[in-house]
Amino acid sequence: MKKSNLGRASVAVMLLGLGAWAAGGASAQESTYQPWSNTTQAQSEASDQKLQTLVTDLNTLIKKAEAANAADPNFLADLKKLAAKYPVTPSLGGSGTVFLYDNFSDGNYTANPVWKVSAGSWKVDTKGATQGLSSTIGASSSNKISGNDVLKAILGVQQQQAPQSTYASIYTAVPIANTFRMTMKFVSGNKSGPLNIGPYQGASASSGYRLVYQPGQGTGLILQRIVGNQVTQIGSYNAPVNLEDGKSHELMWQREPTGKMRVYLNNQQVIIATDTQIQGNLDGWLNVNQGGSYWIREIKVVGM
Repeated sequence: MKKSNLGRASVAVMLLGLGAWAAGGASAQESTYQPWSNTTQAQSEASDQKLQTLVTDLNTLIKKAEAANAADPNFLADLKKLAAKYPVTPSLGGSGTVFLYDNFSDGNYTANPVWKVSAGSWKVDTKGATQGLSSTIGASSSNKISGNDVLKAILGVQQQQAPQSTYASIYTAVPIANTFRMTMKFVSGNKSGPLNIGPYQGASASSGYRLVYQPGQGTGLILQRIVGNQVTQIGSYNAPVNLEDGKSHELMWQREPTGKMRVYLNNQQVIIATDTQIQGNLDGWLNVNQGGSYWIREIKVVGM
């Protein structure tokens, strides 16, 4: 893994276990080994669910005891502190639940769902081969954006000393489960700058994941984690990727309960990596164009 300060990371943006197995002893005459299957993931999910249920039930009992004045307030306060150590993450839905979908066929990005432009300019083209959510800006003088720029891409505050055309960002604040599958169909018009996409966490996007497409570069795709003021590269496709042929291409990115992430380009797996640092539900999706011409024809994010 490569770590760098956010201000030194390439391009902008933004922006969840335990298992054991044992085999019985075997005599010299007869083997007692059984076919092995990896149940770690299922055991982890079941343990997490039981813990969540326990904490939820405990909080319910605390509220009842408080209302009925049925226990020492100091004791209840201690129970509250215990429960607070294991926060309950609200369920956003299971596999197949649609968190985000837009094909921009309605001709706008301002409704169903609501996208907000926080830097540069975006529009929806409804005709021709380049239809979709589009952004075209001049070639960037640098492929680096500071940590403040990443935060401002969410907060919608322009950096006064930076040119308006440095990058263009647009986001939608929709709840997304920590395990998801994203598919995006898009067209790349030139090799002038990268496209950054990914979910973010927190109103100020203090953490999240991003997938960076770098046209014409030796490393065509990079998968990164953002936590605080650090960017960590957790995966990459170390070969050029050139999609500037006027055709629509599809990126598919999924994150499994174990933290394993897989990225596919046009149905071919190009990145596989595991990261468990960012836990809990996510708060939205951010797209950033940093110098190129892109048309996003469709984006869909569903639960795994």
